[in-house]
Amino acid sequence: MSGEARFVVLVARETVAGLAAADALLRQHHAGLAGASRVVGLVTVAARPGRTSAVIRRDLTLYSSLVDRWWRIGWHEPFIQQPLDALPRGGVEDESSTVPKDVVRAGREVAAVVEQLNSDARTEERGL
Repeated sequence: MSGEARFVVLVARETVAGLAAADALLRQHHAGLAGASRVVGLVTVAARPGRTSAVIRRDLTLYSSLVDRWWRIGWHEPFIQQPLDALPRGGVEDESSTVPKDVVRAGREVAAVVEQLNSDARTEERGL
């Protein structure tokens, strides 16, 4: 597994194209065509402020059913208007961060899941 990530979180914008791309990757994974990595879950990011369209809600229901965990990030204008290096930063434990709460929550939950999966793998390797 050299050079491959052990755990993967797919991130998709909540558009027809973004969700279709996530769907294609999830189906590759389920077919065993994505290497030895494990998909931890799917993070979707709102494509616009306000209500999610019926088409996107339908797709979210379908594609999120292909993963064990799904996190949704709402609309945050700075994500669109600023370059990546200008966005607020902070670790999942940084309470003083200006990172939006839904992003912090998703980050904490992803970190906790990966920590648990690593712990389970170590236990399995020891034969316990």
